[in-house]
Amino acid sequence: MTENQPNPPESAQPQPQTPAPQASGAPAATGLPPQKPSLVKTLSIKTLRGTIGVLEKAVAKLEAPPPAQPQPSVFDKLRPVLLSLWNGWVVVLDTIRSFLPASLSQKLPNWGLTSTIAGLLALVIWTGSALFSEKPPEVAKLPTGGVPTPPELSAPSAPVPVEPAPEPVPELTPEQRLIASIQEQVTDVTTQYADGLIQSVEANFQGSLLVVKVSDDWYTLKNGRQDKLAKEMLQRAKDLDFSRLKILDSQSVVVARSPVIGTDMVLLKRRVTSPEALTS
Repeated sequence: MTENQPNPPESAQPQPQTPAPQASGAPAATGLPPQKPSLVKTLSIKTLRGTIGVLEKAVAKLEAPPPAQPQPSVFDKLRPVLLSLWNGWVVVLDTIRSFLPASLSQKLPNWGLTSTIAGLLALVIWTGSALFSEKPPEVAKLPTGGVPTPPELSAPSAPVPVEPAPEPVPELTPEQRLIASIQEQVTDVTTQYADGLIQSVEANFQGSLLVVKVSDDWYTLKNGRQDKLAKEMLQRAKDLDFSRLKILDSQSVVVARSPVIGTDMVLLKRRVTSPEALTS
């Protein structure tokens, strides 16, 4: 500054600046580096941030809508039924294998045996339908040359007599067959005395009674032959498991019966009372 330059006023001269008072507790700006946080604090902060992240993900999953479940297909619905049918068919195949030779049964798998059975069934069904199908009706074709002239008619021949067919023999019941057999055996006893002497035989199985009806030839026999015939008829009745025997004439009159006491037949009527009764 030269001597001739005037001095500036005091107010224009720069005043020395004083530092502003700092707040209590604030570190003084001394130019030192900031202090690093402790290890415990750092780990706590990382743990809290990780926990918060996990919680946020859990909340997001809970708030998200549930995923749509796929609808089962028709095959999935029918699969249990098909499995049960196949298991039952395997049991049938095991039964069929028991009838096959061991060498053939070991060579044929289940699907091969199933195919064979299906082919046989198809062949049988096709053959049956071909055999039993009705043939289409045949249409009569008229000749193209016009209607033919009918042949001359001749007088019919005399009718040939036709013999009527014999009536069928009615089938006998077991009881009737047994009575017929008894009558045949009793008749065998009486053939040596007179032909046609036995007219009918009745059997009471509950009462163990055999009733034999004879013709009037009974009265033409001598006493000794009557006794012998009655005795043989009683013996035949016992052989047939009858304990009692009655002999009747053609008028249903008892002429002899089995004894109550003893073994010989009791003859009640040997002769007719009058000649008219014999011829009637």
